[in-house]
Amino acid sequence: KATKEDQRWFKTLVARHDQLELSTDGLFVSHLPIELDQSSSAFQHIAQMMDDDDLRKRSNMDEEFSDPYAGIAERLEIDAESGERRKIIKRVAVPWSYGASTSTCKNRLRVVRDESEEATPYLASLTNQEVGDLAERVVQMLQDEFPTCVAYTERVKTAMDAVRNRGHDFIAWYTPSFFLVRQRIHTSRRLQREVWSGSKD
Repeated sequence: KATKEDQRWFKTLVARHDQLELSTDGLFVSHLPIELDQSSSAFQHIAQMMDDDDLRKRSNMDEEFSDPYAGIAERLEIDAESGERRKIIKRVAVPWSYGASTSTCKNRLRVVRDESEEATPYLASLTNQEVGDLAERVVQMLQDEFPTCVAYTERVKTAMDAVRNRGHDFIAWYTPSFFLVRQRIHTSRRLQREVWSGSKD
């Protein structure tokens, strides 16, 4: 139920449009764009592309709610609260599910530790090496738990190798609306220069 102030705001917003009207009781259907956070979207997309019913169910695409991170977090043997264990799994699983390297996953976990020490006391107690070792353990658990994701990543790498072998540096496809998309293949190079961080050392 919209408040009087909300109704005034809405009427001002749609003053130039006659498609949307407030009903007499102040209720309305919004057609405004919103931001929506999809749950486990990489796992869901891979499940669809690889036609894996089990992964669909585990990535919350079934009638029953499913959290792909919570189950693994329960089996992660570290001295941390369940919420922090789940956060650790998720912070590694998200980049991993999009094809990130183990090195990238380690860095993401270090960033989480450095940015939210209060929210992640276990991570805050670890050295860089220990955070890296933990990330490796989590990646191994994900690989064991989600073999379809591993197979998908291998198929993508094989496709990229085929593109490179033909002398191209991009892949291209048409969207359902016939928009041509070209995605370049990106590679990384070794660090060329150190950049001063502003620290006194």
